[in-house]
Amino acid sequence: MQKPVTHDQRLREARGETRATADRLYDRTRRRTDPHLKRAATIRGSARWKSLRAKKRRHNPLCEDHEARGKTVVATGVDHVKALEMLPHLAYVWSNLKSLCDPCHAKMSAAERRG
Repeated sequence: MQKPVTHDQRLREARGETRATADRLYDRTRRRTDPHLKRAATIRGSARWKSLRAKKRRHNPLCEDHEARGKTVVATGVDHVKALEMLPHLAYVWSNLKSLCDPCHAKMSAAERRG
């Protein structure tokens, strides 16, 4: 079964944009002008964050959301439980980190954007 096409995908297609082009535009317009997103991007690009993220994935190599449901799925990233954009002081706090697979991370990110 094919995944449904999202509204964003339809808009990009209508404008002849690729995902990479849309991401660059978002970076120029939103991430660089919104002080919360700008600070979060700085943290995510730091050596300290990259080191902590790697340590978390070594310590918890499985998706913690799937593990809680009794399933075994390899984690592909690390998410901040409390939004980094709103609570940057928790950026490097171990208890605020969660190893997640891509689908679970996407769900968490979408829920954060919705509020």
